[in-house]
Amino acid sequence: MPPTFPSNPFRDALGIEIEIPKRGACVALLPGLPASRDPSGGIAQGSLATLCDIAMGHAIGGQLRADEPFATVHLQIAFHRAAGDGPLQGEGDAPPLESGWKEAMATCRVRREDGGLVATAQGYFARRPPGAARQPLPAADRSAQPDLPALLGLQGDDAALRLAVGGALLNPDGVCHGGALAAALDLAMRRALSARSAGRDIALRTLDVRYILPALPGDVTLAPGIDRKGRAIHFAHARALGADERTLAAAVGIYGAGFPA
Repeated sequence: MPPTFPSNPFRDALGIEIEIPKRGACVALLPGLPASRDPSGGIAQGSLATLCDIAMGHAIGGQLRADEPFATVHLQIAFHRAAGDGPLQGEGDAPPLESGWKEAMATCRVRREDGGLVATAQGYFARRPPGAARQPLPAADRSAQPDLPALLGLQGDDAALRLAVGGALLNPDGVCHGGALAAALDLAMRRALSARSAGRDIALRTLDVRYILPALPGDVTLAPGIDRKGRAIHFAHARALGADERTLAAAVGIYGAGFPA
């Protein structure tokens, strides 16, 4: 009998569909709905980060009971080419979990319909102590937002953006989805760089996100910074801060010129 997974509003908002072909594997399909796209109409790189996180997480989760909670601790992604218009397929793989496992690794490859490799990822996941039973969350309206930035709904200036965690940004545990947080951190770094790029196209080449504490419903502040802005390659970082100023997640991004189509 195939495994069942709890409701996941952010996954629903992007329209990501899940298939578990065998134990320790997951095929996740991103169809390219409006909410997964950037303002130019292409699939947003933040949506690719979410696709990788979900494919790897379900490769692990497909080996567990539905009441065994775990969380993404570290996400690393390398982007190889433009995503195009979609759909995209994320192929997640995880080694068999041993009894009493506490941590696990997984990998993912994202491909276009023509087979072209778009991104590769590696994730580190940790088992969490059992908490309250998960309550079903309503599915997100897939047509509610015209693109991913609108779905994230960031507010504020480029120095300090605010992410309102709730609704479609949640995961089954009722906290901010790791993919949504990665996408928001990317957008914060991208805005900081764009302010100094004279309108030039910027593409994310590598993204490294460390998840330190869960982002609970409410306002999260995103604080980006630029480490170095060169002629071709740019280095940036960003932190997600809770109401008590504690760091919830930290990201490092390397950006370059836009990928050819």
